[in-house]
Amino acid sequence: MKSKLQHYQKYQNQYEFLMVFSFFAINANILATSVIMEAYRRSDILAFELWKPFAAEYTSAISILLLIPALSWLIKVVPLNGKRIGKTFTIYLTASVIFSSFHISMMVGLRKFIYWMQDLTYTFGDLSFELLYEYRKDLFGFVFIIIAIKSYQFTLSRIQGEASLIGDGENNVLPTNCERLLIKKFGKEFIIKIADVEWLESSGNYVNLHIKGRIYPTRSTLS
Repeated sequence: MKSKLQHYQKYQNQYEFLMVFSFFAINANILATSVIMEAYRRSDILAFELWKPFAAEYTSAISILLLIPALSWLIKVVPLNGKRIGKTFTIYLTASVIFSSFHISMMVGLRKFIYWMQDLTYTFGDLSFELLYEYRKDLFGFVFIIIAIKSYQFTLSRIQGEASLIGDGENNVLPTNCERLLIKKFGKEFIIKIADVEWLESSGNYVNLHIKGRIYPTRSTLS
């Protein structure tokens, strides 16, 4: 019987999408209802249609959701490993501006479409002020998402462990015929022989190595 971890690995993309979507949906609902409740605290009559706060929050949330794969790609291509700090900081700062630009463009486009469907006109407001206002929020969101992705990746790697080839020498050059694997699991590291691998099993984005009754995933595929 497959373990819960193996089940999660097999459907990892679906679970990740469900978790992220649920977070943004709950957050959008909380923010929208907070606006409505604050309005009711000031007056018994709403000065706006009930759907408008939800349209505002969901258009923002959907736009950010569509950009998360790009942030995951950024972390993979430009890893946050403490090397070339100045260059990495510049890249991520530039990426935050691009992230905000796309977020604002998609968000405003969606809002204009929704308002058009209601025979209304959406106005973004004073361009320079609104861009600065949105970037201030987007910068916080950008940093939060980066931290969330890295924290998730770190936690997952500690729970499931990972296997990787061991290089020779100080430069960690991989030999042509590598015979050892470095296993990292629950904060511990140990070495196993490739000859001890009994069989391989595909599990989503991973290949599980079965060794003496234990399972060690490596981020690869059998194809």
